[in-house]
Amino acid sequence: MKKNNLKIVKIDKNKTLFNYEKKILINELILDLKLGYYDSEKKKSQKVKFSLEIDYEDKKTF
Repeated sequence: MKKNNLKIVKIDKNKTLFNYEKKILINELILDLKLGYYDSEKKKSQKVKFSLEIDYEDKKTF
């Protein structure tokens, strides 16, 4: 006779069922921006490159 490998799992009703992490990636986004503190610095636009990695959790409660 084959042994049953099933386990009993208890669900805690105080915890959410659908918790998962998400990630947003922005790689090498190039924008032409007018940056600077003084007005003379803001006259000419500059190319600025952004690379972002954002992690967050999406928690859904039912």
